[in-house]
Amino acid sequence: MKKFFLFILTILTGGLSPSYAQDKLTGILTNELMRNFEVMKQLDVPVYYISLRVEDSESYNITGSNGAVTQNRYQKGRAMAITMRVGSPAFDNMHYSGNMQNIKRVALPDTDIEEEIKLSLWRALQQAYSEAKDKLQSNFTEQTTRPAEEDKSPDFSIEKASKYYEKPVPFSDLGFDENEFINKTNELSKVLSDNRDVLINFVNVTSNLTRGYFIDTDGASVVQNNPSIRIYLGGYVMADDGMMLQDYRTYFGKKVADLPDSEKILSDARELSQNLSTLKKSPKIDSYTGPVILSGEVSGVFFHEFFGHRVEGARMKSGMDAQTLKKKIGETVLPQRLSVTFDPTRSKYGNSILSGDYKYDDEGVRGQKVEVIKNGVLTGFLMSRIPIEGFSKSNGHGRGVLNAGTETRQSNMIIESTKPVTAKEMHEMFVEELKKRGLKFGYRIEKVSGGLTMTSSASANAFYLNPLIVYRVYVDGRPEEMVRGINIVGTPLNAFSQILAETSEHAIFNGMCGALSGSVPVSAVAPAMLIKELEFQKTGDSQKMDPFILERP
Repeated sequence: MKKFFLFILTILTGGLSPSYAQDKLTGILTNELMRNFEVMKQLDVPVYYISLRVEDSESYNITGSNGAVTQNRYQKGRAMAITMRVGSPAFDNMHYSGNMQNIKRVALPDTDIEEEIKLSLWRALQQAYSEAKDKLQSNFTEQTTRPAEEDKSPDFSIEKASKYYEKPVPFSDLGFDENEFINKTNELSKVLSDNRDVLINFVNVTSNLTRGYFIDTDGASVVQNNPSIRIYLGGYVMADDGMMLQDYRTYFGKKVADLPDSEKILSDARELSQNLSTLKKSPKIDSYTGPVILSGEVSGVFFHEFFGHRVEGARMKSGMDAQTLKKKIGETVLPQRLSVTFDPTRSKYGNSILSGDYKYDDEGVRGQKVEVIKNGVLTGFLMSRIPIEGFSKSNGHGRGVLNAGTETRQSNMIIESTKPVTAKEMHEMFVEELKKRGLKFGYRIEKVSGGLTMTSSASANAFYLNPLIVYRVYVDGRPEEMVRGINIVGTPLNAFSQILAETSEHAIFNGMCGALSGSVPVSAVAPAMLIKELEFQKTGDSQKMDPFILERP
């Protein structure tokens, strides 16, 4: 019986060990972390939690303009971030700052030199402890001068320790060929520079492979790979009144084979060039309030800004946040036909690659599908390891760049309707809505450069979108006309009630979202939408430049 037990134990413990044993860095960091933690948790001001994040990255970045490469950079390196918590989960050194302070970033050797790795960690732990201890004392002092907090939830959630390991992936598996992409960069930027209307043109290709490690004192050990390749091409033109205008195209994949073929991208570059010339000659419009059609891509950005940031759970705990949706769990906040899900476990939508996917977040918690809106009703929030009232656990949405810490962030947002309409039906509804208001035309927004949302309680609770490609749509059936010169501004609660219809077809926006924890990849999958009322503001002179006194070469 004893021998049988030992045999089973060997299988259970040995079944995992080969994978971890193959990764020397994990073993070095785990052993050294736990050795130091045993001492630090016994100090007068005890450490109760430490996590290590390591990124081992290899990347190429090629930038070109006017048919020539302006930058070709290859980088390879390792870096580590240490998060340390002192006090207790109920009240610790990050009480007033979330996870955005006491993050120690340390460079590590590219190879597994054990002594150097141990010394780097040892030095950084001592520095992190000194700062964490001081911050805890500062928080205790601050607590005596602040009014009582409404949310009494702890500062940190204790989660099940995750164990996950992926084998290393060689950079060559991405299929990236430096010379091939230098030639593509030159060819694409030459297409744009051949158009004399285009004053500034650029092409950027980034191919990156990051091997991420997460280790903590609760026993978590996660090792995963994150490959990506992005192509960005764009240009600027100047209207006769000096307004600078832009348009762009982007492509995303996990490897080169995921991208469209070269002919498709080249064709898109030619179309982009033509669009820029049309944009240069387009009329400037006045302010407008009325019905608007948003393309699927724009709807995704629209929802990301006015809705997505307001379901990031940790914001509900900040006294500086407007907390628009905090008290609305169980209430109808969107039309009943709409549901909104965030799903980092999904790597594709149809045949399209999504950029906001991951297996484990940056706090070592498995990414989870979260339905925040079901049939129009708010059912939950995205959660990191910062609990809020009513939501004590993470659902795998703690994210951030290595040197900025983590906070609750979005992943793959998917918007679905139970009563979609065709594009033709939406157009007919749009025209009918314009006629009701006695308007001769409305607008269709095809593309935006991005957006900004203000969630602070100290500022206007609003969102802004910067449209790039906008068409005037006439009620009498005249051809659509490209126009320029507006920004979109709105308030979230008003926007929630203005959505009249959605199409059955979805578009995908793969982009980077910036916040206090840095820029993280996200996706939005959304249908085109008919909005009952949006407000356009005329752009100011900030987009204008003095006309050039010299002729373009």
